[in-house]
Amino acid sequence: MKVIELTQGQVALVDDEDFDGLSRWKWCIAKTQSTIYAKRRRKNSKKCYTILMHRDIMLPDAGMVIDHIDGNGLNNQRYNLRICSQSQNMRNINSRSGASKYKGVCRWGDSGRWKAEIRKNKHSLHLGVFNDELIAAQHYDEAAKILFREFALLNFPNKNNREAENGVRFTIARRLHGYDCCRHGHEYTKENTRYQKERYRVCRRCGQERTKEWKARQG
Repeated sequence: MKVIELTQGQVALVDDEDFDGLSRWKWCIAKTQSTIYAKRRRKNSKKCYTILMHRDIMLPDAGMVIDHIDGNGLNNQRYNLRICSQSQNMRNINSRSGASKYKGVCRWGDSGRWKAEIRKNKHSLHLGVFNDELIAAQHYDEAAKILFREFALLNFPNKNNREAENGVRFTIARRLHGYDCCRHGHEYTKENTRYQKERYRVCRRCGQERTKEWKARQG
């Protein structure tokens, strides 16, 4: 890892193999609302272009952007950069709403309770209203893991909440598939469904999982 000096006392981190090619140019900082990037100017006979350092390193196709995994726009080491779409990049932005210190959580009116919600493809998904701000943040985390996968920016990266995970899977599955799923988010398909009295649907997958857990406890 090597350092390239920028304007205003800032520095950019790059890999050793990229240093020689990048250090030939004079780089300055480019401030945005969420972070700071490194940029340089390129002129030709007609126009002046802005070239961002992370794009100069990764060379993405037109329409694609570069996501900084750790959120630091000046950490341009290749392990921290990934090519993605604009919507995927927006999922890794550390935004806060309302009075909460957690991502995806805001006040629920004047009740003193906390609402958890998540956005995908310009649509909001309501995850529930909770008395505890921490529980609301955990529900957001579990939803982000399901919907955003490796692009999810979590409030608690090293913590799992099984109860929140089950509730979130149920909420997301019902929103995506209507009410054609069980409470654990398994879709009711022809192969996956059996009927009890009065045409009450039962999920076969849940039954199979409970059987496996029971056999494991029996040794």
